[in-house]
Amino acid sequence: MTNGRLLAFGCSNTLGNGLELEPSNNYRHLYKPSKYAWPQVLANMLDRQCINRANSGASNRQITYTILNTEFQSDDIVIIMWTYFDRHCVFLRPWSKEEVLVKPIINRTETSTGPAMFTLTPGFAIGENRRKKEKKRKFPNLSKIYFKYLFNLYDAKYEYWKSMNLIDYHLKDKVKYVKHLTTNSGGLLDLPIWNVVPLFPTDFHQYTVKYGFGYDDMHPGVIAHKTLAEDLYNELLSSITNVS
Repeated sequence: MTNGRLLAFGCSNTLGNGLELEPSNNYRHLYKPSKYAWPQVLANMLDRQCINRANSGASNRQITYTILNTEFQSDDIVIIMWTYFDRHCVFLRPWSKEEVLVKPIINRTETSTGPAMFTLTPGFAIGENRRKKEKKRKFPNLSKIYFKYLFNLYDAKYEYWKSMNLIDYHLKDKVKYVKHLTTNSGGLLDLPIWNVVPLFPTDFHQYTVKYGFGYDDMHPGVIAHKTLAEDLYNELLSSITNVS
């Protein structure tokens, strides 16, 4: 029997993309959490059930939406790794409970009732193969349009700051412990005067620089995930009297 739950939210850096060697035509790793990802490693150390609700390619807006549509328990430990600023999404309709659990890995999250959202990223804006497919389907490259005409870095940072503070307030009386992390150093800089959220002092990119990449040469490797889990465990020990 485990000692409660650990819930993690974030993007591919939380899901654990690149940690396991997969065939090139196998996209399972894009939606299934890895056993080597830091949430599972940390949950093992705490003897807690791991619920990894990260999504590959998720924006901070999607992370916020997922958290707001998650049911929590009073003894939960919640850790959120906020992602890159240059990601956005547009929700086209309310999601069902089942859809919130879906791991969106393509530009449109298709369901029986139609697309649930559009994901907007720089990768989708410049991807040649995706452009060809969209042209064939007579579907405009919304990412390209968004980043050319609408994207603004300060606005994206504001979305991140706002989301982080909203979620911290939303969870503070619902769960046992909440910790916020960021994927890159930009998330630790230029915080507004109204920010009340204490962030984990080291961004995940620094672990990648020090400990190396995974199999895909894009995401943090096994040692980076393991070391982050160990550092988070020590942080929990110093912050909570009874972490299990």
